[in-house]
Amino acid sequence: MDKIGLGIITTDEPSTIVLGMEAVRQLIGGVAHDFNNILAVMMGNTEMLEDRIGYDEQAKENIEKLTQSIDRAAFLTDRLLAFSRQQPLAPKVS
Repeated sequence: MDKIGLGIITTDEPSTIVLGMEAVRQLIGGVAHDFNNILAVMMGNTEMLEDRIGYDEQAKENIEKLTQSIDRAAFLTDRLLAFSRQQPLAPKVS
């Protein structure tokens, strides 16, 4: 049992903590990279759809909202990739 009595195994070994953080960073980097690839496909399909809709204003508004959502997701993905690479996170003022 640990000090609290929850049965959680903990360690104060700095090397174990560093290895754990490295594993988390690698996992986050891999997931973010895959997600970024998915976003690229979504953006490409959105652009092709935009070229085909013609004069439908409601469809154009919906595509614009979709594009904004993809952009926000890409920004989040960039932050996750920066974390996985241990890069400083530069705040973005919008």
